[in-house]
Amino acid sequence: MSSSAPTMAVPPPPASAAQHDDGHCKVHAHIPTMNRTETFKKVTAASGQTGDEAQRIVELLRHWDSDKDGLFSVENVLQAAQTVLKEQRRNRMLRWVVVGVLVAYIVTLALLLGITYGAIEMAKDAKPDEDAVLRATHLANKDVVRTKSKVDVWSPFDVVDKSLADMEKVRA
Repeated sequence: MSSSAPTMAVPPPPASAAQHDDGHCKVHAHIPTMNRTETFKKVTAASGQTGDEAQRIVELLRHWDSDKDGLFSVENVLQAAQTVLKEQRRNRMLRWVVVGVLVAYIVTLALLLGITYGAIEMAKDAKPDEDAVLRATHLANKDVVRTKSKVDVWSPFDVVDKSLADMEKVRA
């Protein structure tokens, strides 16, 4: 099975576009040459970037220009595209890491809340039943919790009237 792809003929360059020995066009020979950093800075400034971000863009463009001529060849564009794709994969991976850490954090908080609630419930010695009677929770027969009656009531001012000898006889 043979397929013939349509071919496009590339027109020859105009006669006025004679080439130098180094491959550059004579038509553009009147343009003053700038080094590649100046070219990158000019293009970056024209795009509206300023400050530290512009400097970072210039450094990135300088890094991608492997043959240091200030122009981007197909290989340079391929390298830039590969770098962009690698960074996108890295960003996706980091996004999943952040989501995973967030889920682990929420699960940890829920576990700690559950453990704390369970510990509080287990530490309770008595709970009211449906008749509002306080019953022991740790005993098998769930006896009613009873307390002693308060028989002695003292005021802090009563202590002034008492002797220390009488105070030594008081039992708690």
